[in-house]
Amino acid sequence: MKKFDRDNFKNINFKIGGAFFAVFALLIGILISITSYLFHNVIESSENRLSQNITNVLSISISRISFSGKYHAQIFSDQLIEKEDSLKYIVILDDSGDIISKSYNPDYQEFIESKHLNSLKSYTSQISDLNKAGNKISYVTCCENQTIKEIAMPYYGSFDQGQIGVIVAGISSFTTHKDITRSRLILMLLGLFVTIIGVIIIYVVTNYISYPIIRLATMFQGILEFAPISVMVNDKDGRTIALSDEFKKKFLDKADEFVDVNQATQLFKGPDLEKMLTDVPTRHEGILTYLTLKFPLFDSMGKFYGVCGIATDVTERERFQKALLKSEADYRSIYETSPVGILNIGPDGHFQRCNRAFEEFVGYSEAELIAFSFKHTTHPDDVEVSAQEMKALLAGSKSNVSFEKRFIRKDGKTVWGHVSASVLRNEKGEFVKTISIVENINERKMAQEARDKLLVQEQIARLEAQKAVNARDEFLSIASHELKTPLTTLALQTQLLNRLIEQGRLNTLSKEKQQDMLRISRQHLERLSLLIDSLLDVSRIGAGKLALQKVDINLYDLLNDILQHFQMEFKEKGCAISLAGDTKIIGHWDKLRLEQVIVNLISNAIKFGAGKPIAVKAFVENGKAKFTVRDMGIGISKENQTRIFERFERAVSINSFGGLGLGLYIVKELVETHGGHISVESELGEGAMFIVELPLNHGARRGT
Repeated sequence: MKKFDRDNFKNINFKIGGAFFAVFALLIGILISITSYLFHNVIESSENRLSQNITNVLSISISRISFSGKYHAQIFSDQLIEKEDSLKYIVILDDSGDIISKSYNPDYQEFIESKHLNSLKSYTSQISDLNKAGNKISYVTCCENQTIKEIAMPYYGSFDQGQIGVIVAGISSFTTHKDITRSRLILMLLGLFVTIIGVIIIYVVTNYISYPIIRLATMFQGILEFAPISVMVNDKDGRTIALSDEFKKKFLDKADEFVDVNQATQLFKGPDLEKMLTDVPTRHEGILTYLTLKFPLFDSMGKFYGVCGIATDVTERERFQKALLKSEADYRSIYETSPVGILNIGPDGHFQRCNRAFEEFVGYSEAELIAFSFKHTTHPDDVEVSAQEMKALLAGSKSNVSFEKRFIRKDGKTVWGHVSASVLRNEKGEFVKTISIVENINERKMAQEARDKLLVQEQIARLEAQKAVNARDEFLSIASHELKTPLTTLALQTQLLNRLIEQGRLNTLSKEKQQDMLRISRQHLERLSLLIDSLLDVSRIGAGKLALQKVDINLYDLLNDILQHFQMEFKEKGCAISLAGDTKIIGHWDKLRLEQVIVNLISNAIKFGAGKPIAVKAFVENGKAKFTVRDMGIGISKENQTRIFERFERAVSINSFGGLGLGLYIVKELVETHGGHISVESELGEGAMFIVELPLNHGARRGT
């Protein structure tokens, strides 16, 4: 088998076409030859039959002409010459050689008269032979080398009383040969036309047949020349018939000489169809690693004719695979031992994979997480944010995202995590999964929240402190004013008494005047004492040292006694007072502190509802003792109804009504210290009703 190279197939079209054309030309030649031969025989046979028919007609016709019909023989011969183009002359001779008639084509007159007439007379000496043969055919040349077919035959004419003679007819074969030549020319032209058509068909068929062969051969040659693989093709006897350029470059010194034949051929030795060879020496690149593959080759008839071996240099691939394995091992080690959570989420939002750190972070195992979407472990308030970030990754508007969110652990606890996510896409750009890193920032977040809380508390404390300072300053201003008022009155009363005593005029004052001065002084002393007690109570409440001395008390009787004490003030302020409700409500309370609550509420009712009725009611409801103090005074706005129970707070200006702003605060603290509750119901301009609710530790006895 010849070696395979480009020269073996570059003229394959010409070779295939040439073979087809040779066969086609041979067939056309044979066909033309046979056709020409048959045509020639047919024409020649037709010509002979025509000549024979003409001479027979002449013989029969002339034999029937009488002696007096010689003239008719001449006329008959002339007519035949005129009708038959191929009939050139007719000469009738008697047995003595005399001419009975002669007719000829004008073009042949000179030839007959001067050159050929004597030759014609020679036929009379051959009558006996003609009688035996029937006719004699000979060929003569005349007139520009034209060949005349001359036929001589005997005849028996009644006009010469049984004498016989010879009829000689000259038939030109020029027309016949011209027809044959024309026919042959037509055949040749037809053959040429068929040949051209055949060449075109052969060209098309050759291209059609050879194209896949050339294409395959070109592809194979291209592989041998340009493919970065070593290829060797051996025939069935082991002879090398094709080598790739890569093989030659790696293992050959010259075109057909191996540097080390044994080493080079070791690539494809052995029974293994596929094997990996390491430490293969090459000419210029040192020791390489090859993956070899060999397979048998069969022709179109299925007959084995050789073996092809392919060796691929996988040195870099092996190095890369080793590096990749090492990198993958390093990645797996980092993945599994990383202190931060690493996870993958698919296009459907479901978990695909996670490491141990993330499992510990959310309390779920990887197997459990795979059944969930990321929303399952996301705090409800953070689901929307997470979904938006995921959509941004899916849409490609962001290559990576970073945000903080809360996770819901398996045990229900909420933990904070910082999420950094990027997207992994395939070679088509389609989304495959996200790679997310989750850092546990719960402690940091808790510390931050604690700091924020402390900061808020500090700010609140500062505001409260500032408020307390402002309240203190206001309180000191109010207290100084409130304390100064009774002290000023007492000082004036004392100065008046001292001046009267020094002047000896004390006895000049009436007893009523003296009692009135003592009453005023006592009132201011009581007011001063009340102010001081209020300040002390506030101090005790703030220090948590407010102690209760509880005894059994009838709430109705206590209310009645206090109202009796205020009878003079009711009269002075023009307030009608009424007490209603259950007369026997026995509770276990501190009498002094409860009196302080009632006195404060009655005093406020007189202060803010002067000139209008005041109604007090005691009753038991839902197992608790209650009493209400209702006035018809100026009322309290909704926004002030909570504030009035705070320290140093008031619903009206100090210029309109005096006081330290501690009364209701002390009342609230005393009531709550008893385990009770105080509230107010009021509308501006419609008065106010304070409701005090106290526990009944020893039950309640109700009466009328």
